[in-house]
Amino acid sequence: MSSGVPNFYEAIENRAFCFMDLGKWNKAIEGFKQSLQVNPNSLLAIFSIGECYLRLEEYPKAKEYFEQAIQIDPNHPKPKEFLEMTNKLMNK
Repeated sequence: MSSGVPNFYEAIENRAFCFMDLGKWNKAIEGFKQSLQVNPNSLLAIFSIGECYLRLEEYPKAKEYFEQAIQIDPNHPKPKEFLEMTNKLMNK
């Protein structure tokens, strides 16, 4: 039997998306990292952290998360697209 603590990572991620919508990138990152504690291989959370770092212009951190997302799902086009964009911005 479980410890009685439900895994509300979807709710945590939804709250983090609200912070993204408000442009509160650091708060969103905190939320997505919190959801990863419960659901460590969440492509959505990992990709979204990368997107937040991209918006903060913290390109090396963004790149790291997009690369992790690609490892989780090599066939998903978005992480590849965002990694390519990040690499271009880093090489300016």
